Amino acid sequence: MQSPHSENATRDSAMSPGDPAAELRALPASGSAFSHELFVWRAESAPALAARLRECIGGGLPPEAPGLAYRLWREAAGSRGPVSLAVVASSVTALTERLPAALRALEEGRLPWSDPSGMAAGRAPDTGPGKVAFLFPGQGSQSPGMLRELLEAVPEARAAFENAARALAGRFDPPLMEIVFPPPGAAGSEREQQTELTRTDRAQPALGAAGMAVFRALRLCGVRPDMTGGHSYGEYAALCAAAVIDEGELARLSEARGRSILDAARTDLGTMAAVSEGPERISALLAGGPEVTLANLNGPRQTVLSGSRAAIERACAHLEERGVGVRPIPVGCAFHSPLMAPARDRLALVLDQVRFQPPQIPVYANSTAAPHAADGAAIAAVLKEHLVRPVRFGEEIEAMYRDGARLFVEAGPRNVLTGLVRQILGSRPHLAVACDLPGRPSLPSFLQALAHLFAAGAGVDLEGLFRSRGVAAPATAAVAARRAPTAAQAEALAMFQETMRQFLETQRAVMTGFLDGAASVVAAPRASAPRPAAPLPAVPAGPPPAPVRPALAAAPAPAVSATAAPAFAAPVPAGPGRPIVDILLDLASDRTGYPPEMLGLDANLEADLGIDSIKRVEIIAAFRRAVLPSMGEPPAAFMERVTAAKTLRQIVAEVARLQEGS
Repeated sequence: MQSPHSENATRDSAMSPGDPAAELRALPASGSAFSHELFVWRAESAPALAARLRECIGGGLPPEAPGLAYRLWREAAGSRGPVSLAVVASSVTALTERLPAALRALEEGRLPWSDPSGMAAGRAPDTGPGKVAFLFPGQGSQSPGMLRELLEAVPEARAAFENAARALAGRFDPPLMEIVFPPPGAAGSEREQQTELTRTDRAQPALGAAGMAVFRALRLCGVRPDMTGGHSYGEYAALCAAAVIDEGELARLSEARGRSILDAARTDLGTMAAVSEGPERISALLAGGPEVTLANLNGPRQTVLSGSRAAIERACAHLEERGVGVRPIPVGCAFHSPLMAPARDRLALVLDQVRFQPPQIPVYANSTAAPHAADGAAIAAVLKEHLVRPVRFGEEIEAMYRDGARLFVEAGPRNVLTGLVRQILGSRPHLAVACDLPGRPSLPSFLQALAHLFAAGAGVDLEGLFRSRGVAAPATAAVAARRAPTAAQAEALAMFQETMRQFLETQRAVMTGFLDGAASVVAAPRASAPRPAAPLPAVPAGPPPAPVRPALAAAPAPAVSATAAPAFAAPVPAGPGRPIVDILLDLASDRTGYPPEMLGLDANLEADLGIDSIKRVEIIAAFRRAVLPSMGEPPAAFMERVTAAKTLRQIVAEVARLQEGS
C-alpha cells in the first residue's frame, strides 16, 4: 500500500527553506519535571560505602527526591574515593526499597555489580577507566516519539531537534517533527506512523537530531568522548559530534542523503538480509554462489547481505539448507553495495558543496575501520563511497579498543550497537551502555546509562543537570547528619562483624547438624581474614553461595541428599534431567554476556537484556534443539508465540508446552 505522503516526496525535496515555526510547534514542550532521579555515592572502600547505605536504609531521609539526589551528588563530588554506587529511582521510597540489594553486593565484595532495574556499583581502576567512545546508530533505530521524555525534561537535548527544525524549515509537508512526534489523536496506527518515519529522507535527519540530543545531554552531565564512530548513516552524526560539521549542516546533509537514495530508487535497487554468523563463515558458504555483498560486518555472530532481490532469495535458501539462521530485512535498497552507485553519484554533488572542518577528536570511518583524515577533501571522498562500501563495524570497534577505548556509549535511540559491542569484545574488559532502552521511557534510560558510567569511574558531572532545573539541596538531611566512617573505622567494624559472623555460623552449623542427626560430626569453621562488613543474621559457612537462579513453579526441583550443599546453592549443570530453566539461562548468558544469575526470568528481553530480534531467534532455536533434539520443524503457531515473547519466562513456558505435546 502506498504511503499517504508518498506523492509528496518530490515536492518535499523541492520546497525552499521557510518559516521554522511549523516544525518547532511539533516538538514536545520542555520544562517537565523529572520522573526519576539519579542518586550517587562515593567512598574510600566498600565497607565505608556499605555503612553509608545502612544510614539511608535506616530511615530519616528527606522526602523530596530532587533535593536528596543533589545533596548526595555534592557529597560524592567532594570525595576522591574509588568505590561508587549509582541508583535510578522514581522516589525516595523506591530508593530505600532498592538499596538493600546494593548493600548485599557491597558486603559480598561483588564489584563491579549492576542490576537491570537501574543500579550499578564499581571500583575505579587505579589506571583510570579508559577512553570514552560515542557510537551513533544508523537507520532502523528511529521510532515515532523517540526520546520524548528526555526532550521534555532536558532543554539542552531539545535544542538539537530545534536546530534540525530550523535547518529543515519548509522542506517537508507535513512538518518532519510532526512525523517524529505525532500529536495526541494523530491519524494512523502505531505501525503506520512507524512506516511514515521509515522513509529514508525523513529517518536520517530525525536520527541525526536524536543522536545530537543524546550527545548534548551527555555533555551537560560532563561525559565527553575521546573518539566517535557510527553505524552506517550514524557516521554523519559522529562527524558532527567531532565538530566536522555543525548541527544545521548535519540536518541538511542527512535529508539530501536520504533524498538521493529515494531518487535513485525508481529502479529496483535490491534488498538485504541478516545472517546469524560471522563474515568469514558466510563468505565460505556463499563462495561461487549467488552474487551478494557482505554489506554490514557487524560482529562474530552477525552479518548483513545486500544484493538484488533474486540473489538475496537464493542466498537465504542456500544458507537455510545449511542450518544457518537468516532473516530478510524489509528495506527497499541494497545499502552498502555496488547497487547503490546511482544514489552515490547524486549525493557526491551535494558533498562537493560542504566545507568539512578537521575533526577535534578521532572519528572512525565504517569503510576503512580507521580514523578520518584531518583534511576536509579526504573526508568528503570517504563519504562519497560510503553508500557502496561495506560497513566494517566489527573492525571499527576493534580499532577503537586498540586505541584505548573501554567505555562505549550508544548516543541515540535504542540499544542495537550496545549489543554488537558486547558481542565483538566478549570477555575483554569494557563497558557498553545504551542511553535509550526499548520499552522504557527515555529519561530513566538515560539516567541508567549515567549510573553505569559513574560506577565505572567515568567523568560524570551532574551539576549542570541539577542547576538547569533550579534544584537545591535540602537544608538538612539524615544522610549528612553523621560523618561517614573513615577507612580505619570501617575496617574495625568489619573485623568485629566478622567475629560475630563466625560465632553465628558455628551456632547455625551445630543446630543444623543436630536437626539432621549429625551433630557429632559438626566442625567449627576455620578462621578467615576479615571481609567487608555484613549484617548480623547468620550466613552459611564457607564462600558465599552463588545466587539462586529463578525457577518456574512447575519445574521439578533436583534431588538433594542429606549431605549435599545447602538447598539455596545454584544447581549444578547435569545431564538429561537438567532443568530447562538452567539451559535457557546458560544460552541467554552466552549471547548477552550477562552472568546467568543476573538474568531474571521476568526481565524484558530487549529493554533489560539487550536481546534484539536476531539474537532472540538464535536463543530460541538453540533452546529448542537442546530440549527437544529429535523434533523437526516446530509448528508455525509455536514459532509465532515464542518469537513474540517478551521475557525468558514466556519462552520457557512455550517450550515446556511444546515439550508436553511432543
